[in-house]
Amino acid sequence: MNNLPVAFRFAQPGDKSFFMNSYLKSFRESAINKAINTHEYYTLQGNWVNAQYVAPYSQLILAVNPETPDQIYGYAWYFDLGEHRFINWIYIKQPFRKFGLARNLIEQVLMGFEGHVYYTHFNGNVPKLKNNAKSAKYVPFYYLNNPGEAK
Repeated sequence: MNNLPVAFRFAQPGDKSFFMNSYLKSFRESAINKAINTHEYYTLQGNWVNAQYVAPYSQLILAVNPETPDQIYGYAWYFDLGEHRFINWIYIKQPFRKFGLARNLIEQVLMGFEGHVYYTHFNGNVPKLKNNAKSAKYVPFYYLNNPGEAK
């Protein structure tokens, strides 16, 4: 793992296009979406993500170049529901992978948080999450019907 100067910030209005584009393209590659018609995927998933993005519990923290904060390395998208945090998606741009940014983003999401942690997608970032939140629980699509009410 090499050193890469990094700063963290919450999303600003100008970040939405990057988020929507990168999320929809990377999530499209998930096995769960392979059988869905491309038009239907981008329409339905795009509408759902757009609605969740503006919800009051939705949080997007970005890893950025500290000298040029508009240069985004990656992000973590999560729902903050008081005692519950749902980590939905962690995305790192290809050239910035292997620098520990996913681990750093997980640390940022969980900093000072003592509640219950859930993750909604299973990939190579799960061991990094488990190191930071031993009680993290896998709950795919748990929040889809009523994300504002965690149990």
